Amino acid sequence: MASSDHSAIPSVLGYQYQTNWGLYELLRNRVSRPDHALTLEMFDDVAWDADGRPTDLLQLKLHVNATGTLGNSSDDIWRTMGVWIDNGRPRDPLGPALSLITNSVASSGSAAFLLRDDDARDTSAALMMLESAARTSTNEATAKSRAKFMKLTPSERFTFVDRIYVVDGSPDLEDIDDRVREVLWAAMPLGRENAYMDLVW
Repeated sequence: MASSDHSAIPSVLGYQYQTNWGLYELLRNRVSRPDHALTLEMFDDVAWDADGRPTDLLQLKLHVNATGTLGNSSDDIWRTMGVWIDNGRPRDPLGPALSLITNSVASSGSAAFLLRDDDARDTSAALMMLESAARTSTNEATAKSRAKFMKLTPSERFTFVDRIYVVDGSPDLEDIDDRVREVLWAAMPLGRENAYMDLVW
């Protein structure tokens, strides 16, 4: 029984991560998205929607014991892409933005590294790496996702990958608490900050 309880811990923490990130996402975007709603476990782990139509899909991956790295054959990359191929309208250039949020770190020069929202972003190079990984990887856990990806036409694959953003090195559970405190600091009663945060969560 003890081993079963232990095996459930990552899943429980994963759901808590989604919930906590949802609050953080809501607070930090409250001014820029006044007409949007935030959902959990509806369109994706976390999603923004306008009038019932998702505009941003967020997949969250929390690694508890070791953050690891995001290589071109990473389970996190391919399982996330598999989810989005199923429900993220991969062929639609006007489909929702797709964000992978993880406390893992993208390997330098990898597809995930090139899909971050910074000056190094290069969709074409990232696509070539993902296509190569889809053809050569022997990871059985990602085989279905890789097959779905390669069934898209070349132009559809570019359209899909161009909407993907990797947010690596993201805060873990404890760090999210700190970020929310920073956003809410002006409302906190002096000397009772911890009690206030307990009520918020």
